[in-house]
Amino acid sequence: TMALTAACVASPLASRRASADDASHSRVATPPGDVAALERVQLMFRHGDRTPITATAEDCDGANATWSSLTLDAERSRALARRGDVRESWRDKLYHRGLAWEGQLTTRGAAQMHALGREIIREWLIERCGFLSGDFAAVVRDGEVKVRSTAVKRCVQSAQSALAGGWDDESDDASAQLEIEVREKEQESMFPKPGSACERLSVLFKEAYEPAEHASREAFANAPHLARIRDGMEAQRNVRAGLTMVWDPLQCRVNHGMALPEGVRESDVAELLTMMEHRHFTFFSDADAASLVGGRLLREICEEMVAPEKYKLCIYSGHDSSLIALFAALGVLGEG
Repeated sequence: TMALTAACVASPLASRRASADDASHSRVATPPGDVAALERVQLMFRHGDRTPITATAEDCDGANATWSSLTLDAERSRALARRGDVRESWRDKLYHRGLAWEGQLTTRGAAQMHALGREIIREWLIERCGFLSGDFAAVVRDGEVKVRSTAVKRCVQSAQSALAGGWDDESDDASAQLEIEVREKEQESMFPKPGSACERLSVLFKEAYEPAEHASREAFANAPHLARIRDGMEAQRNVRAGLTMVWDPLQCRVNHGMALPEGVRESDVAELLTMMEHRHFTFFSDADAASLVGGRLLREICEEMVAPEKYKLCIYSGHDSSLIALFAALGVLGEG
């Protein structure tokens, strides 16, 4: 019997406000029942809480220090790498944006993923089921665990945090370390549109996103305070700022209880979020798109289920779009 476990931390993500105790309990799902015939578990999650992907002009002028203070310092980052890390040749190649703090895992996000690892790996698979060894050196030696991540620092650190939650004994063999597999963008099946290499997929994206972009242009036209933020970002970045670029930093401010820019209300952010969700679900719900965006990942997961390797736990650290694409390919998007 194989187990496909698509799990996401049931605490705030990029689009939800954090509560005071969201890092204490991952609250994932009902624990597994009969595990006598369990052979392999596949665990896929979205990275933990993060800073904005792209800064507003206000962020650059006044909130740089605040956002930076929420990210992991060098010492914490080194400690996370104790259980697993990418190959040395990848360490300086992990994808990141302009400012050092943009799109980074926060300390809250690391705690969320640590709680996820503690619940699923330690409490379920080690202590309750006896499925995995509690000795991390033995896990590495016997090849019990495989870890995959997109080549994005916050996703790699989320995987590292989950491993730390699963095996949290700091007195054990410090030399035992798992390799976290990452891929070039064009080969990454956890990206719905890897490298923008599929022409058909690009057409479907454009068709699904055009109505939403029209709606967002109308929203900006009717909200000068939002248009001001968009225009400031365009001037700062010298690129066109669309719905996502404006919504994301505002939503992150709401999530972290930070003041919004002058004139912006939480109801404005909620309206942008509604447009974002509609755009995403319109695209991912398309039958043609569903097979293209998630089919490759689903095929890899299914092939891994019956692969001869002796892995007991296979971890995938990706993005919300990775999970949505997988659910779309399975035909369960929007259920539950």
